[in-house]
Amino acid sequence: MENIERIMDRAFSIALGGRPGVSLVDVPMDIFALKTDKHSLYTTRHSLNEARFAPDHETIERAVDFILKHKKILILAGGGVRLSEAGREIADLSEALNAPVVSTMGGKGTFPEHNERALGFLGGWGGNPPYANRASLESDLIIAVGTRFGEVNSSSWIEGYTFDFSKTHLLRIDIDEKERSKDYPEDMFLQGDAKTTLSEIIAELKKRSAARPAANSSWYSELRKGLDDYYRDFMNCEMGSDKIKPNYVIRVLQELMDEDRSISLITDVGWSKNGIAQYFRIDDPPLNFITPPGGLATMGFAPGAAVGFKIGAPDRKVIAVVGDGGFSSAISALFTAVQYSIPVVFLVMNNWSFGTIQGLQRSYFDRKFIGTAFTGSGTDLYNPDFVKIAEASGALGFDVKNGSELKATVRKALNGGRPAVINVPTDLEPDVPITGHWSITDIYAGNVKYMFDRR
Repeated sequence: MENIERIMDRAFSIALGGRPGVSLVDVPMDIFALKTDKHSLYTTRHSLNEARFAPDHETIERAVDFILKHKKILILAGGGVRLSEAGREIADLSEALNAPVVSTMGGKGTFPEHNERALGFLGGWGGNPPYANRASLESDLIIAVGTRFGEVNSSSWIEGYTFDFSKTHLLRIDIDEKERSKDYPEDMFLQGDAKTTLSEIIAELKKRSAARPAANSSWYSELRKGLDDYYRDFMNCEMGSDKIKPNYVIRVLQELMDEDRSISLITDVGWSKNGIAQYFRIDDPPLNFITPPGGLATMGFAPGAAVGFKIGAPDRKVIAVVGDGGFSSAISALFTAVQYSIPVVFLVMNNWSFGTIQGLQRSYFDRKFIGTAFTGSGTDLYNPDFVKIAEASGALGFDVKNGSELKATVRKALNGGRPAVINVPTDLEPDVPITGHWSITDIYAGNVKYMFDRR
């Protein structure tokens, strides 16, 4: 028992140090049953980024020498930028080099996406049209900060869709040395905290007065113009008739967030994650947009995460954007929110299906749906009545009848002062476009050669 404080301090230090993650403390039941006069299990308060470090100055100088040899530089901001709170440094580096910025899904919004140098996020579900993927392929150097190059963000690692490092050089910054050359062989690897390492690089650039002229923007300005044109078209998308188009739901959420910067979106999987990441413009991270891991795609993440987020940031207006499959699998988060009076809004994009997998069955198996369409007896669509469940639980419940009601309903739920569920009948189509590549489509099409030749 005398070791418990030391062990708990060590567990928190491991979980929050370096690349943050989970640590497990396994306490046997006989220890749990012991009596103690201690009122706390740990004595030290831990937080992220307590021990920042950067490479030595000589390494920083060599990195700047390497950077300045290139003309088409692209900055890739990963989830490590968010964890390191390095958004300001990404912006400063972008300005110093006049370099555009793309992101992974986890890094989305760490660079303001209304900025003229922002080109969206890349990968299999990268921005639509795939200007971020194009920028990656056209660049001669990618400065990748805090990214693991996971499958979703790398188009299943198949050359020519998102990355082609036979033509593009790679400078990589990561706090975890184990990430070195794990998926792609970099030309230079800098081990260090993103914020501190970027600060050192920026200081060295300023020392050399190496700011790049605006003329260097010509290679990416066309991409940004195309992105702006597409965004304007998206913001005029149709709402649909009987069922609301999923992209219209995203449009309304964008309008609401533009009007009220205190709104935070916690996304689940499917349209709520990939669609928002693809279409949305985020400017105020980390509080505006939280998404589950792109690779594991943890269905049911949003309801519980939204409750926890609201506890940690009580002044934010929190919306969990989740599909009916995800909400059904984690509906106990609603009961917890009611039990503890946590006013979170659960916006359920209800398409009576596991939509992403059903989309694959529709495309590759001649619309033969197995285990993905929610039907009752016969072919009638079935789901529980989420509004009645909400009301029976003590929460507010709203049923959106058509798209014209959606914005006002979300506002009403946000101002209700109680947990609320909004049921939004949503069309199955369109699917979220795959703008890069996803190898599961090769598998379903009977073409798996890429899976063994991806590097």
